[in-house]
Amino acid sequence: MPPDYCPQDIGLAGLDGGAAMEVNDHGAVLVNLWRETVAPGSNRSHWSTNPFIWTQERGFTVLPVPEGYSSVVGFALNQHGTVLLGAERWSRPAEETESFLVHGGTLRELPGPPGAREVEYHGLSDRGWLIGTARPAAAPNDRRSFVAEPVR
Repeated sequence: MPPDYCPQDIGLAGLDGGAAMEVNDHGAVLVNLWRETVAPGSNRSHWSTNPFIWTQERGFTVLPVPEGYSSVVGFALNQHGTVLLGAERWSRPAEETESFLVHGGTLRELPGPPGAREVEYHGLSDRGWLIGTARPAAAPNDRRSFVAEPVR
């Protein structure tokens, strides 16, 4: 790191809050930004989150997100610019989550391991390997870790 290096505030792109999640060696930063909204006729607020890539050259670029989800967050960014996303849909009686990859600007849904439910992906390697946890349908009280083959 050069001795004259100074941290840089990348801002919030006009939203209410945010957090940088990852940076790769090419200077791309995965950032989750959120906005607080209040439903008409209610005093309850709701936070919706969307993932962005920030670079020095382009600033914030919104990532494609799946339709119908109330909140989408970026979990991981690899050296090739592939991003692991988690999407939440609030439905009664429970929260529904799905995982997605963004590669080359294309959004891809990630399948779960065979016989699994409540799948959560947590990490992404530079070669595309994924790690996660899932509840096996045969043992719904257990949570198992898994490694998924690279997505091409």
